[in-house]
Amino acid sequence: MAKEEQLKGSDVVSNLINFLNSLPIAFHTVDEAKKLSKKAGFVQVSERDNWNLGAGKRYFFTRNYSTIVAFAIGKKNVQDGFKVNTHGHLVPFLATAIKAEVNKVVAGNGPVDSEDDKEKSNKITNTDDSRHHSILLKLLATQLGCEPDDISDFELQACDTQQVQLLVA
Repeated sequence: MAKEEQLKGSDVVSNLINFLNSLPIAFHTVDEAKKLSKKAGFVQVSERDNWNLGAGKRYFFTRNYSTIVAFAIGKKNVQDGFKVNTHGHLVPFLATAIKAEVNKVVAGNGPVDSEDDKEKSNKITNTDDSRHHSILLKLLATQLGCEPDDISDFELQACDTQQVQLLVA
């Protein structure tokens, strides 16, 4: 029986690897996961709507077409309802520190902390758009043959082109 369970487990791993290798970016993966979830009996809900959740049911929602969250409600009726954990003080320190560093505006040779330096950074690219990093806008504009101010918005996604592999120690 243990050998049969091991073979079944290797099929699951093999199927997961094939699934991940067949879908190049998060948008494709989420779209396929939605189809598989619906086929498995999950019901799609919207974050914007009030949910009427039932005991023993399975649900999922997506965000920005690049994230899927699936959950199941136990068969035992819970009177408190479904509540999201709102403990903001539990944010991982490392993630917070990295986010702060990434969000700093960079001008010329180093990080910018003051408003005067931020204005100088914006003059480099002739833009006041704080949604995107000024150096990235300048680089994209150069590659596209336009001015940074000509770029109204964009979405950039880096994709790992390496195939998923199973490594066993």
